[in-house]
Amino acid sequence: MVHDLYYRYGFDEISGNFQQDNYGRGGKEGDGVIANSQDGSGYNNANFMTPPDGQNGRCRMYVWNTASPYRDGDLEAGIVIHELTHGLSTRLTGGPANSGCLGWGESGGMGEGWGDFLATTIRSTKDYKDFAMGSWAANQVNGIRNYVYSTNMTVNPSTYKTLDKPGYWGVHAIENDCQARLLRDTVPSPAP
Repeated sequence: MVHDLYYRYGFDEISGNFQQDNYGRGGKEGDGVIANSQDGSGYNNANFMTPPDGQNGRCRMYVWNTASPYRDGDLEAGIVIHELTHGLSTRLTGGPANSGCLGWGESGGMGEGWGDFLATTIRSTKDYKDFAMGSWAANQVNGIRNYVYSTNMTVNPSTYKTLDKPGYWGVHAIENDCQARLLRDTVPSPAP
């Protein structure tokens, strides 16, 4: 579903999408996503490796040991969409042949934020209020981020200035600010 949705909005063969067969439409083929569910190399996480166009992307989803029985991250749509969005954002930002643009620091945080933003936007409804990322898998109401995502600054007060606080470093802290800002700037607040 995510492949077809992103294709509709322009992530096509020329742009470096992930397809085994490009049907003569350009770009490099033979690079469908290899998805590992319940990957045994870790817990409580997921990741996506985005090599240049023509090489397979790899999505690894882990089991979460935050509840009994354990929870499968593959069943949390927001996590799956977030990870697949890394393929989109990485190939579009650097171009299909350059997969190193969103690797670390602020650019890495932007990539993480875009993953959460699209996962939130795709799952939202007209009655949208607040969204937590990974709340079911993590067995935490507020999910796996510092704040739930909201257009309401009292619910999520993150701004770029938040990154000056101790403990707010790394791509996931930057992500929380990036995503919060995107929501406030692009998604209308629901009517009271």
